[in-house]
Amino acid sequence: MSRLEITPMPSEFRVADKRMAELDPDLPKLPTTCVVLGRVGSGKSSCLYSLMTKGYVYYGKGRDGKPGKKAKSVFDEVVCFVGNGEADEGFRQIPCKNLVICHSFDSESFDNYLDELKKHQLERLEKKKPCMNVAILFDDMAATQLLKKVNGASPLERLVLTSRHEANATIFFLSQIYKGSGFSTPIIRNNTRTWIIYNMSAPEVEKIAEEHSNHLTPDGFTQVYEEMMKRKYNFMTIDYGRPLDARIWERFEGPV
Repeated sequence: MSRLEITPMPSEFRVADKRMAELDPDLPKLPTTCVVLGRVGSGKSSCLYSLMTKGYVYYGKGRDGKPGKKAKSVFDEVVCFVGNGEADEGFRQIPCKNLVICHSFDSESFDNYLDELKKHQLERLEKKKPCMNVAILFDDMAATQLLKKVNGASPLERLVLTSRHEANATIFFLSQIYKGSGFSTPIIRNNTRTWIIYNMSAPEVEKIAEEHSNHLTPDGFTQVYEEMMKRKYNFMTIDYGRPLDARIWERFEGPV
């Protein structure tokens, strides 16, 4: 037997953020890259709204030591890229003081933002402080802009490869399609940790089943999915942060 002891990289040792202990353990662990898929009107926007306003929040303790009454976001900074102003009011309810809503996307400006964010996170690590928790949200329109390649790579590719480790950023994408959207390409698919799947067309489900059936067969996956979709606004969650046989969940209620 080898005497070599495998130890984690020094970069893996980070100061823990105590706020995370208050989160529902059934929710995807942060930071994550999450794609929410669904037809128009399927409920994907409501899912994201609920996660940001009721899921990823903490209450802390008051001066008397009792739990606080006002929810606060575990994210220190939230940036939302949305196609129009219709969703603004919902996003403004995210209980984060540092909240920015953008109605356009510029690759160069976004790259500059990420570079500054990575620099800031590194400075915090060097000072033995927890990294800031950052969330970046993209609706269908913004996700389309992310696929345009600049200097041989799309902003989407650069983002999913560096967001969790270098920027400590959680990324949420909303999309009506999977096939041909960029999310199904190997480099994106293999670096996306969480998939939330609402009602989708049969060809889309077939493609998803081929690539995400995990411990099930593609046919078995499809049967489980179709049974879930019998309930209005229901969804399937696939969490690659969990063991193989516990990745596929109905909503956030437990593995199937």
